[in-house]
Amino acid sequence: MIPKTFKMRNRSKSSMKRLVEYITSDQGKQHRVAETIISNCQYQTPELAMREMLVTQARNRRAESDKTYHLMLSFRPGEDPTPETIRAIEAAVCKKLGFGEHQRIAVVHRDTDSVHMHIAINKIHPKRFIIHNPYRDWKDLGKECERLEKSLYLAADNHTPFGKTETERKAQDIEALTGEQSLLSW
Repeated sequence: MIPKTFKMRNRSKSSMKRLVEYITSDQGKQHRVAETIISNCQYQTPELAMREMLVTQARNRRAESDKTYHLMLSFRPGEDPTPETIRAIEAAVCKKLGFGEHQRIAVVHRDTDSVHMHIAINKIHPKRFIIHNPYRDWKDLGKECERLEKSLYLAADNHTPFGKTETERKAQDIEALTGEQSLLSW
């Protein structure tokens, strides 16, 4: 299982509404959205839960950083976890990052070779209305994914690039996407 976070440094790109619309859209594909998990929201439909999260975010006027946390967990090609396994993974990873009590919408996509799950997390706590920004989240994500792979008998992945700078990790991502060696690794 490979975790990937998407940092939105531009306020105009950081939108819970756009993120939820993207992850819940079928995009014209028949089997794209397999399952939707809504946690810590009063409403259990993505549209109403998203609106509830926006109201919670509006209650915090002091936070200057992004109020939405976008996490994607990707499984190995051919690996098809059960809905119970996916729910356990979503809850465990969010708890490890400190988002156990936070509002979130997780959507499982099965439109690619590898099953993957997007999780839209409200970084504003629903009762205290303070923002939570996990420190060095990539390290916690790697450790938790390794623990879950062992306990749930999933295929092991090298999901934590320990010792690499953010620039080196970005270069590695681009190399994986394009198939070409970057100047940095050359």
